[in-house]
Amino acid sequence: MLPLFLYQVKRDKLFGGFPFLVRLHWTQIRRILQIGVPPASLQVLFAFVSIYIGRQVSTLGGHIGVATMTTGAQIESLTWNTASGVTEALTTIVGQNFAAGKLRRVYTAFCRALSFTLIIGVLGRSSLSSGVKRSSPSSSPRKPPTRQVRSTSASSGSRRPL
Repeated sequence: MLPLFLYQVKRDKLFGGFPFLVRLHWTQIRRILQIGVPPASLQVLFAFVSIYIGRQVSTLGGHIGVATMTTGAQIESLTWNTASGVTEALTTIVGQNFAAGKLRRVYTAFCRALSFTLIIGVLGRSSLSSGVKRSSPSSSPRKPPTRQVRSTSASSGSRRPL
């Protein structure tokens, strides 16, 4: 299928004659990799850590643990995506105002973005911890361990613990 697509691109000048098959400029490739590899490796590391934590939670907590972890991850993604959106908007605002020499507006935008992100973070954290029931170890009733009893002699009727 790919060879047919490439043939059509070459023959019919699809996409306005955009050159798909070009010679690579290794200096540009190296620069792209310098910019892109650190965030990509961070995402890969985050995925591995998430897989490890999921494995531990499923081993220790079963399906309840996995459900709890999934709920926490959904709430975290809401706060994380909100903060990411604020960061993208802040980058644009700071770039434009810094280039225009309006440093006071840069500072104001930074403070507002930080305040908004802090509020979202506090709300997300409070929603994560609002359903947690906290109990001290002394307040939870524990049953004493049961001991098996066996007879020492069939005729005496006295019993002693194992």
